[in-house]
Amino acid sequence: MIDLWKRADSTVSENKGQPRRGWAGLSEQAMIELLNRADSLHFEAGSNLWEQRPELAQRMLLVMEGGLNLNGVSESPIEIPAGLAINALSEFLSDLRGVALEASVRSHILVLSRSQFEQLREQTQITLLQRGQSAVVRIMSALMEEQASLRQSCRQLSVNALVEMRGQQAGLERSDGLQAIIERIPRLPVSSLELMERLLDQDSTHGQVIEMVREDPAMTATLLKAINSPAYNFGHQVTDVSHAVTLLGYEGVYQIIMAETLRKALPDTEGFRASHQRAVTLSYIAFAMAQLTGRARPAELSTIALLHDIGRVVLAVMQSQQPASKPFIRQTPSGVAGGLLLQSWLLPEAIWKVVAQQHYPYRLPPEQLPSVWRDAVALIHLSSWVLEYLNKQSHSAPFIEAYQRQLGLDPMTSQKLWQQKLVPLLSKRRNALPASLRRMLG
Repeated sequence: MIDLWKRADSTVSENKGQPRRGWAGLSEQAMIELLNRADSLHFEAGSNLWEQRPELAQRMLLVMEGGLNLNGVSESPIEIPAGLAINALSEFLSDLRGVALEASVRSHILVLSRSQFEQLREQTQITLLQRGQSAVVRIMSALMEEQASLRQSCRQLSVNALVEMRGQQAGLERSDGLQAIIERIPRLPVSSLELMERLLDQDSTHGQVIEMVREDPAMTATLLKAINSPAYNFGHQVTDVSHAVTLLGYEGVYQIIMAETLRKALPDTEGFRASHQRAVTLSYIAFAMAQLTGRARPAELSTIALLHDIGRVVLAVMQSQQPASKPFIRQTPSGVAGGLLLQSWLLPEAIWKVVAQQHYPYRLPPEQLPSVWRDAVALIHLSSWVLEYLNKQSHSAPFIEAYQRQLGLDPMTSQKLWQQKLVPLLSKRRNALPASLRRMLG
């Protein structure tokens, strides 16, 4: 091994009167020690080290001559030149699937196992670890540069998406055909709109809201018919508003009346019945999300959730009247059409604006949303994400962790958000929930 050291050292310059230095500045004594302990391997250009010798992923590799390329952790190969060390990359990367370590040219590599490394002198160990740290810094720098480039690309894509969505919305707002369809869709009853305004008015008391329901025969009939239906299944008859308030609370009474009023306004088809049922469930989840985060008034957010799919009515009518435009209509977010409909009904801006922007989170991070509506849009987005989990469906949610942080939540799975955060809140008002949602609570 001493002869090998001398051959390896033949290219190293010497200064008269100074000890010879070898790889990474090691002394002659350290190099002799290293060469006697390490295994010496040669790889031809293009060789995949881990493919030929899988155990090398757990070893310390010293690049004596040539160079290596780390492929699969970034778009471009990361170069590891002679003079650096790679120390147990399987621990650093954790997942080596799709990752390769290849020789860029014919390369000479020294290999140290943990036990071989521990037999070296302390100063030699320190030097090798420093060279390994230099390689890690090189890899991390390459990854950070790539991440910065990706962030810039994502920001530009977000800007482009926002411009596109706003342009699409502006085009729909100018559409005479759409406005004509909106004008023909029946409005919600005046009494229901007044009830909504009363509940959303922060100066209103619980008693005023309930008295409004009690004095309106149509709303009372709607409430009692719904609460005694199989959808709620209380097991006994509820005969007056006071009894309903005792069971449901005043916000539960409001949710039932609004849900039933909206159902009557929708076409009585299987598709719209399913859409309405989903909206009702979402409204209760959104109510709990607002309670959990404190970022919106629960009754207001549950109203937004209840109305969030109403744009499907508009788009369905458009498709029936303009069959040639079906491909375009299918690409139109229902929230945009719904927002225009609710705006024409003179609903509060806090409701129709959020409905119109509910599709933004699928293409934009939260910081790209208008700040005034950001929290409400985020709450509807997370509520929909949880409902997809409950329905055993999945949808793309590329910024879901960012939207959780926007609302002051630690990032978690939809399952954990439901089971650990929302179920306890919903269970507190279990009696006010539809039977289908009570079954979901277990």
